[in-house]
Amino acid sequence: KLFFILNMLIGSTYSYNEERLVMVQSVSNSRKSFAMRRGALDGISVGQTSLFTGESSSFKARCITVTKHYSQWQVSNPKVTVPFSRGQLIAFSNSLENMWNYLPAIFKDPKVKPFRKRENWIVSGSYSYALQETVSQVAASATDSRAGLQLSASYNKQFTPRFEWSVGFRFDRDVALVQSSDVDVINLRYMATAGVNYFLTKSLYADYRFYAGLEAAYGLSQTNISTSTSTGTSLVLPLAKLGFVSKINVKYSLIGEISIETISQSESFLDEVEQQTNITNTKVTLGLRF
Repeated sequence: KLFFILNMLIGSTYSYNEERLVMVQSVSNSRKSFAMRRGALDGISVGQTSLFTGESSSFKARCITVTKHYSQWQVSNPKVTVPFSRGQLIAFSNSLENMWNYLPAIFKDPKVKPFRKRENWIVSGSYSYALQETVSQVAASATDSRAGLQLSASYNKQFTPRFEWSVGFRFDRDVALVQSSDVDVINLRYMATAGVNYFLTKSLYADYRFYAGLEAAYGLSQTNISTSTSTGTSLVLPLAKLGFVSKINVKYSLIGEISIETISQSESFLDEVEQQTNITNTKVTLGLRF
């Protein structure tokens, strides 16, 4: 019997919480008042004072205008400004005691957390291995193998629950071994990058999230062969990847990716002989997101 009564009380409290969650419709330019979709039909009246609370702050406000479905509220303390934004979910109550009792449950529930744009930095390192390579004016089988390391840093901004864009910089160094000789061909690249990721998991608060992405890069390249050096430009288009984000703690996450990319290099030696190199790479990447 006691268990049944507790269930009834918990269920009632949860329903009450759901009824007290509202979305901010607009905020004034002075940030001293705001409007929400609760009006006379919901029992709101002019002069009513209520407590409004978000994830990190709360304040009291007084209703100054009310219509059938909407109401406008003004902060009670003249030194306080509205800390909420349009479209944000907040909680309100006429009882201070009730509000503080159920706030933790409200804002820990990912179903009622509003989406907010997220900004992150990512630093990562990659190991690359060439699956295919062609060089103009050179036999297709002139190199035995090509492998290298890449270092990159990027700024990422998640603008919807599933999409984010990124811009950044990467440095490549790979080495190709020429057949039947001890000569190594060393390639260096310095490139700016841009890309977009699509998250397969919509929840922002999951410990693990998987994603797919496309990326492009463009910049300068340099090739060293024995005592000769050629310089030019390099283009990565496209780079396709699959990856995951694993949360370490509140601030840091581990990322891992597998990807395939096509690199085109257009370089010339001092005698102005132009050489075109096309490389198809596969890569494994590990990095830190913060």
